[in-house]
Amino acid sequence: MLIMINTGLRESLLQQLSQLATIVKNHLTPYIDDIFEIVHMFWEYPEYHGHLLSLLEELALSTGDDFIPYTYSMLNLLTSSLVVPKLEVKAAAVPPMKTANKVKERPPRNPIVDPAPDHNESNFNQAVFRPLERSLSCIDSMRGVLKNFIHLVIPPLCKLLEKLQVIKLFLTLDN
Repeated sequence: MLIMINTGLRESLLQQLSQLATIVKNHLTPYIDDIFEIVHMFWEYPEYHGHLLSLLEELALSTGDDFIPYTYSMLNLLTSSLVVPKLEVKAAAVPPMKTANKVKERPPRNPIVDPAPDHNESNFNQAVFRPLERSLSCIDSMRGVLKNFIHLVIPPLCKLLEKLQVIKLFLTLDN
């Protein structure tokens, strides 16, 4: 039924389910199968990830051991969302630098790591990395049930750290 309603109402219902989980906590345990079915159903739509991640965080914290049977499938979803976003760059004229009566061309911006020049850089970077931060926060909230699944978490986290180190290297070289 949730699939057939319009997008705005669907998003509102997912948000309310997330808020409801915060309020009723472990009383959702009898409905956990249905909730995870909803999570799987809507995971392919990135616009719902924020609500779904909030719901998963709350379920992981409040249901405890009842969450364990769903940990494997949730980790697969979460680790698939651990991607470093590519930052878009708008085409902009970069004025040449002047050095000792010589005009020197500026190096081109790296389109993967350089934000568009007309954005407030810190706000732009925060917005771009927010989905990644939410996914990592959700994994952190599952730490109580991860001991048997840690081998599924470590490799994607190591790959993520490598990619973030490359971005940090580009950013430090650019300055």
